[in-house]
Amino acid sequence: RAVAAVVTDTPPAPPPVASHALRLRVMMERYRGFRTFGLLENKLLSHSLLRRMGLTPAPILYGAFAAGALGDWPVYTRAGMLSAIRRHRLGLEHPFVLKPASDGTNFGVLLLDTAAWAAGNWTGEKVADAAEQFLFRGTSTWGQWYEHRGVLLQRLYTGGAPPAVSWPRGMTEVNVLVQRGIPTFVRAMQIPRTQGSGCFDVLLPQPGRAGAPQGWAGARCIPAPACPDALAVCANYTMARLRRQLEPQLSIQAHALASIFGSDWLRLDVFVGHPARPWQISEISYPSHHNYPQELRDLWA
Repeated sequence: RAVAAVVTDTPPAPPPVASHALRLRVMMERYRGFRTFGLLENKLLSHSLLRRMGLTPAPILYGAFAAGALGDWPVYTRAGMLSAIRRHRLGLEHPFVLKPASDGTNFGVLLLDTAAWAAGNWTGEKVADAAEQFLFRGTSTWGQWYEHRGVLLQRLYTGGAPPAVSWPRGMTEVNVLVQRGIPTFVRAMQIPRTQGSGCFDVLLPQPGRAGAPQGWAGARCIPAPACPDALAVCANYTMARLRRQLEPQLSIQAHALASIFGSDWLRLDVFVGHPARPWQISEISYPSHHNYPQELRDLWA
């Protein structure tokens, strides 16, 4: 039997735009309550996993958890941290960074080179005081259900590097967006970072789009409003140099990490360019608070 069509002047509602805020909300609502997120967003636990995968995370000179020993890592003691600072001559001879194990957006990060150590009259006791301010907080920054608060000490990747490899001539921290196991976006940043530090963004060919060039053939510099003279710096750095620093290990490791975490989207941060130190993974992150280009958010959606 024929059914009369219903005619309406009201057009269907458009699908929601994959905005930066919507992406973060959807990702956090879906994953903050799962154990995988508690592992991926914990620098100590993920460090253990990376080592077992045969990858090269940045070495940790001291790492410990607040509530008790877990996996490779002991329970925090003030004496243990002070011993590590003295043993590795941190501050006096070697620049270093103090980090929370599970906070983000640089919360709690303390970066000290030898000049800042002397100028601020820093001591191991003062570093321990700084660590304990975030170590024993009663709430989670991300609202994680499976958070294990901890602390770690690392030497700065840039320590001892000759001026010839300083920014923008080769030594950099690279934040790579990995979508479904494939790198699609790179932010290269000056290290150590200070206010007004240099950076630039590179958009890589998008997987699954008809006519998209493969590999790095279609990589291009894109505007980065937060980075001074980003397009000029990117052109000066050259895509060929960046590719030599990152590939093939970037594509191999990005695929391995996305597979083991079952993650459609993650950020892989690496240090490259130091003549005496290998490629080092700084951290992995989900969902990443970079404000990525709209076309990448649409691709994810």
